[in-house]
Amino acid sequence: VAVEAADPAVWSVLRERYSGFAGAGSAGMIVEIRVCEPEEAGEFLDVPAADFRAAAPVRSRSAGGAGPADAALERRRLSRPVVRELAGGVLMRRKDFAAFLEPRVGRARLAVRPRMLAIGVDSFLRICFSFVALEVHGLLLHAAGLVRNGRAYLFFGPSGTGKTTIARVSAEQARVLSDEMILIRRIASGYHAYGTPFFGDDNLRKAESGGQPLAAAFVPVKDTRVSLVRSRRGPALAKLLSACLFFGTTREAHAALMARANDVLDVVPCYDLHFRKDPGFWSEVDALPSAEGQP
Repeated sequence: VAVEAADPAVWSVLRERYSGFAGAGSAGMIVEIRVCEPEEAGEFLDVPAADFRAAAPVRSRSAGGAGPADAALERRRLSRPVVRELAGGVLMRRKDFAAFLEPRVGRARLAVRPRMLAIGVDSFLRICFSFVALEVHGLLLHAAGLVRNGRAYLFFGPSGTGKTTIARVSAEQARVLSDEMILIRRIASGYHAYGTPFFGDDNLRKAESGGQPLAAAFVPVKDTRVSLVRSRRGPALAKLLSACLFFGTTREAHAALMARANDVLDVVPCYDLHFRKDPGFWSEVDALPSAEGQP
């Protein structure tokens, strides 16, 4: 992803958060960023005024006495942008940004609220990478990725299952690609895993972007014992799809996502990993064969 911006504040954010991932070469998407109030960005995004108004995020009014669970659901809903499919592109609006993506031509325009610049840019770049990933035969996943003995391992599943815990307890046993977002991409007969600048725990943040062969994938299960059990295909596919960062709205995009997720499970062995909060599970992982080159 390449960025175009006139505001120095944008470049300050980019240097601070992503300098370790900067590089030369062609970009799958070019993003033009403007710092302004999202409500005033319709002309910059060059979308019909009626569509821009229709995509405005609306905060629901909860009845009095709503509990913590209701508040958590509301925060989760508001963290996802309102998405509208328009001719030639996708319009997105959230409280901190408004954007128009043209995936087929590889361009996007982003208007981000000044006081929420860092989080708005970070969130939208994740969205951009999710579109680009599918175009290059890959997926952007809410997952932890670690490299040990030249092999990459993927840990995916719902929040709270232990992805960041695994990354933390493995600090001396493996290199952490990320505890939050991992890009996987089909390379020849297998998949490679790549680090991203998107982390959940900033103490784990490093510039580890290089691809490594993906040997296995795991669904973490917190337990008092350590064991590996080959995952059943249906539940593994459901968890993998749930872990995908995906904002496509067309039937073709959903079909491409499903095909890619199935291909991952065809090629990469997947296990339910029962683990304790220590690195003892690595002895079980080390005994697994490499997945690279599997039919």
